[in-house]
Amino acid sequence: MKSFLILTIVLSLILVSSNFAAEHGAYFDYEGYTGPGYWSQLDVKYRMCGVGQKQSPINFHTNIDYASVSPYVYMQNVNYVRMENNGHTIELSSPQWQNSFINFDSTNYYFKQVHFHTPSEHRINGIHMDLEAHFVFEDPNTKRKAVVGVLYYIDPLGTNSNFIDPIITWAPRTKGNATYNVFVDIASVFSLVREAGPNWAYRYSGSLTTPPCHESVTWWVATKQLPISATQLVFNLRVYMGFNSRPTQSRNGRTVPGY
Repeated sequence: MKSFLILTIVLSLILVSSNFAAEHGAYFDYEGYTGPGYWSQLDVKYRMCGVGQKQSPINFHTNIDYASVSPYVYMQNVNYVRMENNGHTIELSSPQWQNSFINFDSTNYYFKQVHFHTPSEHRINGIHMDLEAHFVFEDPNTKRKAVVGVLYYIDPLGTNSNFIDPIITWAPRTKGNATYNVFVDIASVFSLVREAGPNWAYRYSGSLTTPPCHESVTWWVATKQLPISATQLVFNLRVYMGFNSRPTQSRNGRTVPGY
């Protein structure tokens, strides 16, 4: 009877695990046999991570790549933000962000969430920055994504990021936990990057940088990098997230011409 009970429990756990994988995809990470070099082998849903021709991130060359006339942006600060530690990153979302959007090619893409990678996934002239924030927008009709990437560098003068401050204060330290009702000054980030002028971002066609690596993303990577203090990154965000940066992918003929 006892052996039968143990077997039943084990089979139940296997079934739950299988159902979770079927719904959410197989577990992935950034090192070893679950790292980026193996993502395409972990789950049939992740096949594009290995065979895709428009994968992200990429490296930008400032002598040949040109920023585009960048999208119209409307970002609204809200008082209710949910922060989640999902085991790979810190992710912020809010139903009150439904009115925030960017517009390009006569289409509105509405703001869904922002998350972080350290070090940066995109490179400038072959060099990583210390942190990259991904602001994810979506066309509700086609479900295509537009992602604005903002790169941060550790300021030797110790300048804090006002955007990052409440995140390191309230972000959950352990996987699966979330905090609520947090104010984050997200609009200020876009005000700062747009100081670079009307052509404030590199535009290119790419993919999600995490499985399933779908190639349905228009990327806008800000040309202006923003400061963050070592205290904010090294002793806080990096501790919560660890290394979570996908290697640079081949361009496969893609250009960043600016237009």
